[in-house]
Amino acid sequence: MSRYTAFHSNLALLVVIVGIAGVLHDSMGSVPGYMNLHAVFGVLLWVSVVARFHRRLHQSPPMLPIEIREFSRHLSRLVYLMLYMLMFISLTARAVACVWRTDCSAAPDLQGYLGYGVIALITIRGLAALYRHRAWTLAPAAR
Repeated sequence: MSRYTAFHSNLALLVVIVGIAGVLHDSMGSVPGYMNLHAVFGVLLWVSVVARFHRRLHQSPPMLPIEIREFSRHLSRLVYLMLYMLMFISLTARAVACVWRTDCSAAPDLQGYLGYGVIALITIRGLAALYRHRAWTLAPAAR
């Protein structure tokens, strides 16, 4: 395994762990926290997307427009997968909390996670458009 693959795997695992910790923290109700796990999740997700895009651009031959589209769709699927996973864990944590306690009012705030997911998706689209524009202007003879 190359060091880039290990870096991206560890970063993805860290994003998942922080997201799960944030959802579990929210589902516990009014437990005071020392840091905003939503923001940490958002920053790690954004860094993960940018790092994967950067690696793909600099570790392989130049991508064709169809490859750019496929790569951006792959990254988008990863972001959606992380968000769906957080929603599933949120529902599961709430169900378990309702079984153990009679008070089911503690619901995780998923709006922050969804907002950071949207920012990551916009970043993916923007980077893909920027790369297509850059490839189009740098290679006029290829047209």
